[in-house]
Amino acid sequence: MCIRDSGCISDDKYGAILATEAEKEGVVMNLEKTDKAPTGSCGVCITGKDRSLIANLAAANLISAEHLKSKAVLDALAASKLFYLTGFTLTINVDYVIEIAKAAHAVGGKFMMNLSAPFIIQFFGEQLSKVLPYVDVIFSNDDEAREFSKAKNFETEDTLEIAKKTAAIEYNGPHGGRTVVFTQGHLPTVFVTPSGNGEVAVKPIAAEKIIDTNGAGDSFVGGFLAGAALGHPIEKCIEAGNYAAGVIIQHDGCTFPATPESVSYTHLRAHETPEHLVCRLLLEKKKKNIHLEVTIISTRQTN
Repeated sequence: MCIRDSGCISDDKYGAILATEAEKEGVVMNLEKTDKAPTGSCGVCITGKDRSLIANLAAANLISAEHLKSKAVLDALAASKLFYLTGFTLTINVDYVIEIAKAAHAVGGKFMMNLSAPFIIQFFGEQLSKVLPYVDVIFSNDDEAREFSKAKNFETEDTLEIAKKTAAIEYNGPHGGRTVVFTQGHLPTVFVTPSGNGEVAVKPIAAEKIIDTNGAGDSFVGGFLAGAALGHPIEKCIEAGNYAAGVIIQHDGCTFPATPESVSYTHLRAHETPEHLVCRLLLEKKKKNIHLEVTIISTRQTN
């Protein structure tokens, strides 16, 4: 499995941290560098176990058309099957986002996007509306979903109903319809697909084990993508996402243990539980030498 990330940084301390730490995890970093702004950063305010973010996108907002047309990026687009962008890319140039979506569909891939933050819906709603017809899978938490419902006049605050209405928005992709996945913290994650809808329970975590919620949403998407890359059904993808988010909130900041819980492959196949799914996905990767390209193009900031 090959994961590629494209974005823009500066040649500075935070840019070096971002590139080095990602590459340590095996991510191929197709990065543009600029001297017009520092690497994007993010101040995290922790209150108890909750967090608020103050983002300075800086260099991340300066990714250029030339970089997106570079050989490294074009090769990644041609080889990939899963394409994930954060909603923050809408602050740069909506045409870039649509180009990526079209490239994904040209190779039979899936274009996935995250609403990312309420302000994206509030202040970049026009750009979001232009992109939505191309989005095959959309992610959001329940706060962002309610903000989206308000913006679209759905007249409901029920998360599953918002997901259904979001799935029904005009869709021009090749996969028969849009899939919507909305997380709700400790409440079940809800989903809508072209063939139905449902929910997946979140395994309870004792309050004393939770350090902070920083990185939970991104970790959920990472777990979901791991399952999708191996062709698992949506319920299993969501279980993997819930597990990954559950791990990250039990560690300080955006950190995680070097390896998942140690269990045997045979045990996982015979007695698989949601919390073991991500571990099995990693073991399958090693056993089968799976090679599947995943491209992530996003505005990039460091915590």
